[in-house]
Amino acid sequence: MTDQPAARASLMPPFEKWELLSKQWMSVKPPAAPSEADASNYVKLLGDGSAGRILMLGCTPTLRRILSGSAHSLFCADISPGMLARSAEVFPRQPNETFVNTDWFQLPMDEASFDAVVGDKVFDNVPPSLWGDWLSAIARVMKPGACFATRISPRGRQALQIPGSAPYEVIVRRWSDRVRSQQVDLEEACSGFWEDALAASTVAHTNQVGDQRISRILPRSRRECLAAYEGSSVERDLVELVLARYWSARNATWTAYSLEGVISAAAPWFSVSALLLAHDYAESRRQPTLGLEKRI
Repeated sequence: MTDQPAARASLMPPFEKWELLSKQWMSVKPPAAPSEADASNYVKLLGDGSAGRILMLGCTPTLRRILSGSAHSLFCADISPGMLARSAEVFPRQPNETFVNTDWFQLPMDEASFDAVVGDKVFDNVPPSLWGDWLSAIARVMKPGACFATRISPRGRQALQIPGSAPYEVIVRRWSDRVRSQQVDLEEACSGFWEDALAASTVAHTNQVGDQRISRILPRSRRECLAAYEGSSVERDLVELVLARYWSARNATWTAYSLEGVISAAAPWFSVSALLLAHDYAESRRQPTLGLEKRI
C-alpha cells in the first residue's frame, strides 16, 4: 500500500485482509458476492457508460465477465496482488482489461478519464472517517455526469439499525435449516451466515455508521466452533465451510452504514440516479445496487 497518514494505516488494513481472503473469496456466492442479476443491474445503471472506459474498484469476476464484454476498456484497481491473481484464474484477463495494483485513494489515472466506475460493496471496505477522501479520489477520475454503481448492504434506511442479538448457534441453525429445506445450497448458506454474522456483530459509532467484525460473535477457536456439532450433520458441514472461507479474516473490520449515511456522504460529489434490486437469491432485498451520478 502506498504511504498514508498513520490514522489511515490503523483504520484501513485492506492489503492484509484481502491477501488472507484471496484464497477463498472467489468461491463465495451471493449475498457475499454479486449474482448474475446484480451484475445485470450494474449494466442497467451504467447505461451508455457500459460501452466506454470503465474503472472497477476491485476485481470481482462476475462483474469483470459482464463488463469486459461491453466496455471499450476496463481497468481493475485492487490493493491485493493475491486478489488480482485469483480473479484472473477464475475468469482469464481479457484483451481490453488492465489490472492495476493500487489503493483507492491515490488512483494513478488522469482526471475526468472514465465514463463509469463500479465496485461491489466498496463502502463496506472503507472506514466512514475516510469516505470523503475516497469519494473525492473517485470523482476526480470520472467525467461529469458519469455513473458510479455499487451494490450496498445498508443496515437501515434513515438511520443505522443494529439487529437484536443473534448468537452464533442461532445463525448456524437458521442457515442449516434452509439447507435442509432445500431453499439454499451449502455455499449459499455459508454466504448467508457471513452476512448475518456481520450484522449481529455491528457496533454503532454514530446514528448513521458503525463497524462489524465477526470475531465478536464466533467462539474463540475453531475447535469451539465445531464442538456442538459432532458427527455428520448439515450444521457441521456448514461450520466447516464457514471456517474454511472466513476464519483467517475473522478479525477484519467492515463498515456498517444506513442508506442515508451513504447518500449523505456522497452528496458533495454525486446525486442518486437509481436503486435497483436483484431477485435471484434469498437475501437480495437487503442488497440493492446504487447508482450515483457525478455532479456536473
